[in-house]
Amino acid sequence: MRHSYKKRKLGRNIDARRALLMNLCASFISNKGLIVTTESRVKSIKPLLDKLINKAKENQFRALLSFFFNNEKVVFQLLELVKNPEVTSRNSGYTSNKRLERRKGDGSQMMVIFLVGLY
Repeated sequence: MRHSYKKRKLGRNIDARRALLMNLCASFISNKGLIVTTESRVKSIKPLLDKLINKAKENQFRALLSFFFNNEKVVFQLLELVKNPEVTSRNSGYTSNKRLERRKGDGSQMMVIFLVGLY
């Protein structure tokens, strides 16, 4: 029974799921705060992105490096994104998402997640 289980499995085992979420967060940062992906993936990375942005606002460089496995390029891009006044004035809710039309191949619901204040 699956009572009180809040995390999404995304059809993967734990290691593949961690890698997927880390890569989605890294691509969100690399694309300057905007990616298009499926609804379940957006819903699972949104809390992660909010936590990462909070850590970047507090300049917790080591915590960010440990999440991205020492990928300094992504960390510096995140620190640049956080310098935006729209982001620094907020306490939470840095990202927002909008529904798009369904994907033609399999009919899955597509969504865009973006940084509030930039788009």
